[in-house]
Amino acid sequence: MKEIRAIIRLYKQFKKINKARKKAVKQEPTEKVVEKEETSTNEQPDDLCECGKEKGPFEQCFDCHQKKKEEERTNLMSPEFWKKVRSLGEPEKCPYCKKKLSKIPERKKKCEFCNEYIYPKTGPDRRRILATDDGRKQMDEFYREYMGARDLRDYGFIPKTDQDKLAISGMKSSGSDAKDYIEMRNELKKRFGHNPSSKDVVWGIFNKKLIASFKSPEESDIIYRAMAGFLYREGKDPRSQQKKVHKYKLLNIKKSSFVIKVKIDAWIPGCCEECKKQHGKVYTIEEALEKMPLPCKSCEHEKNEGNFGWCRCIWQPV
Repeated sequence: MKEIRAIIRLYKQFKKINKARKKAVKQEPTEKVVEKEETSTNEQPDDLCECGKEKGPFEQCFDCHQKKKEEERTNLMSPEFWKKVRSLGEPEKCPYCKKKLSKIPERKKKCEFCNEYIYPKTGPDRRRILATDDGRKQMDEFYREYMGARDLRDYGFIPKTDQDKLAISGMKSSGSDAKDYIEMRNELKKRFGHNPSSKDVVWGIFNKKLIASFKSPEESDIIYRAMAGFLYREGKDPRSQQKKVHKYKLLNIKKSSFVIKVKIDAWIPGCCEECKKQHGKVYTIEEALEKMPLPCKSCEHEKNEGNFGWCRCIWQPV
């Protein structure tokens, strides 16, 4: 009995010692945190931004600078910009015959009175604007000027020509920003020995992103789609890049599911009669990758200056 009582005493003492140790461990980190906070409040390095990141070429880090510019952009997009956009269309009337519509269209649709095509667009204040074909194009130019180019103006780059504006829209479509543009521009300037054209800068961004996304079909799909759109807006043949988009689309279907066959879906608003001829055709994924019937070679949808259409057909799993 004496031995058992001695063991119980030792066990209780051991418990007390453990409790004391745990309390000491909990108190130590709080004291260290207080010391760090005191030192950080007393001294602020000149090379760091208020958020703690390194400063760039501005008085702030790049992220804080972007936030500041976004706030300025929202202030700049005030009544004058909205008036310009709203003057290109009507909120509830047909922009051609000026008659009030029974129902506001959500997509491209013919007017019930004058039989002209109406193009619904969303304004900067999120209001619906019904525009003509020319008004739609002018509205896109306004958005490119105010939304796409303002970040680059902060770096001293002012888009003057149509090629510059086209390059900026191509850069945005690939998921790049002003920082990527300036970095590539400086890199090509060192390599060429002179200022590169905006077109060379954008293709440099495309190629750099393709190398980075070599093992990711999803990212490659986005970049090839941006490249195809850039070629199309230049008036060139986009089918070579569109073919790669469809290739990665098929690889994604093959990778992400147990689907064996796919079919062509050409019943999309805007598809031409040539594309609709191959609607519903079924292929195995291997056959589709070998034959590559998309994009349609004789597509006539919204042909560009080079007489090349933009095929809207897509693959659907069966």
